Amino acid sequence: MIIDELEVELFINSMRMQLGSTTQMLYKPDVILSELNTYTHLEDGDIVMTGTPQGVGEIVAGDRFLGRIKHQGKAIIEVEWMAV
Repeated sequence: MIIDELEVELFINSMRMQLGSTTQMLYKPDVILSELNTYTHLEDGDIVMTGTPQGVGEIVAGDRFLGRIKHQGKAIIEVEWMAV
């Protein structure tokens, strides 16, 4: 599996807000992770939110998120969290 075959899907409060391919990202995941590694350490379970396209909206305390990384339409990673 190569990174250009992955999709990122995001639900906020059970409504799908985003679905897109990593090929659409301005900064690819390896570039983002490389930059983060210059000033912080990530651990298993950490979530990196990189920004959103216009129109997704403001994050409010109590919002529930579900993020998925998909390959060929199947979820390979799924994580839920709540904004505090």
